[in-house]
Amino acid sequence: MGGWGMKWFGLIVLLLVVGAGWYGYNYWVKVSAAMAAAAEAAVVTAKVEKRDVEQLVRGRGEIKAPLTTEVKSEVNGRVTRVTVIAGTMVRKGDVLVELDKAELESQINEATHQIEASELRAEKMRRNLGREQRLLDARLVPQKQFDDLRIDTQLALNELKIYSARLETLRQQLAKTTIMAPRDGMVLKIDVQEGMVIIGAGSVSSGTSLMSVADLRQLEVNADLDEIDVAKLGVGMPVKLTLDSIPDLKLEGNIKFISPLAVTRETDKSIHVFPIIITFVTDDKRVKVGLTANVSISITRVENALALPISMVFSNEKSSYVYVKDQGKIAKKEVQTGISDNLYVEIKSGLSEGEVVSLNPAGEPKDKPGSRR
Repeated sequence: MGGWGMKWFGLIVLLLVVGAGWYGYNYWVKVSAAMAAAAEAAVVTAKVEKRDVEQLVRGRGEIKAPLTTEVKSEVNGRVTRVTVIAGTMVRKGDVLVELDKAELESQINEATHQIEASELRAEKMRRNLGREQRLLDARLVPQKQFDDLRIDTQLALNELKIYSARLETLRQQLAKTTIMAPRDGMVLKIDVQEGMVIIGAGSVSSGTSLMSVADLRQLEVNADLDEIDVAKLGVGMPVKLTLDSIPDLKLEGNIKFISPLAVTRETDKSIHVFPIIITFVTDDKRVKVGLTANVSISITRVENALALPISMVFSNEKSSYVYVKDQGKIAKKEVQTGISDNLYVEIKSGLSEGEVVSLNPAGEPKDKPGSRR
């Protein structure tokens, strides 16, 4: 290859190198711009806006019926009929259960005949005593004979009273074989069935439980709250209730009781909680005993407050702060925070409405967002 050939070859190589460099530079510029745009788009931001912020104490608890009566029989017997099923609405005095009456009816019949016989004996003794009195007055019989007859007559009358009392007791027991509803309400559960032999509630036995009847118009929620939250509560404070199983239902109640004594949480013995009782009234038939209720108690509320999502506010041991975004630059700025709910926190000072803040940028300390002193 001649001299001119070598020159042309070198020129071509130079042009190729310059072209490749130019193409690579343009590609790098485009990629860098795309990466910058993607990074810009990936930054999560939020504006300082006015909204109502409400500080709430939340918890969960089980619905219970405080006006629940466990129905028992006062007498022993065999169940012959159960007139209700679980879920039946009953009125006070409605028949719930009937026991076998045959044995008591037989005893009543026997006692009735004993009374009739005792009445005849007592009448005979009264007549004899009258006759004996006349003989005594005529001094035809000794005093001892008269006194013995008088005592026998009194014993006959006492026997009549005993049989009469026993008959009344049997009649009362017979009446108790028909067991009636002690209150208006709903039958929650049935513990017996026809043919079962039950034991009556007495001084030596608690008796067999037949069923439970509850007044569902007045209900309670038993919840456990931690020691930090319970210090902010008081008896009578209003409570909002929701049920996971009935999302569209909103209920309102009031705090009835706050335990003065802490108990350990069943799932973690190192955590102390305070039981509270919330009362509420409803006629919604979907609300049932045993359902779990979500408890929400308002502690304080600030209307039209400057607020940010709680995740956008950071804190350390000294202060709370945010990252303000202005003209493409991000600067750390201290703020004074107020109350918060689960989503937003009140900004009392340090920011103005409309300012934009972002999440923690690269290179800044990784303080925990949303944790305020």
